Amino acid sequence: MTDQPLVTVEQLQELLSHEAAFAKAFSFVVTAVTPGSCTIEVPHLPQFDRPGGIVSGVVYMTAADVAMWLAIKTLRGLGDPSVTSHMQTQFLRSARNAPRPPHDLRHGGVRFSNRRSPDAPYPHLCDTRLINDRIRCGE
Repeated sequence: MTDQPLVTVEQLQELLSHEAAFAKAFSFVVTAVTPGSCTIEVPHLPQFDRPGGIVSGVVYMTAADVAMWLAIKTLRGLGDPSVTSHMQTQFLRSARNAPRPPHDLRHGGVRFSNRRSPDAPYPHLCDTRLINDRIRCGE
């Protein structure tokens, strides 16, 4: 693994803000990247609340999908065509004993937290990506 990510926070934010139509509505902000990791801030937007003020699961799922998508780009570059092959939501504090993935699948976890209530339970999302070097962007 390289010491430096292949992309910058600014490049990923540009991708997210201007080229990723599926994520624009959520106003995610890329705050940090390291090789294999991407931190995004998820602003509270009332239009995504369920009745009773509960944040809709679509926000968590999209944030997890975006964070994993961008984290992979820190290792493989902006042109990487990897796609989600499986996502699963579990409302737990953490994942333990994750199985070792096959060579063409990559598993990751996304942990949510709230700076105001760090001990409050938030969902943990598992994400599996199909890594296919035979697929090229634009094909």
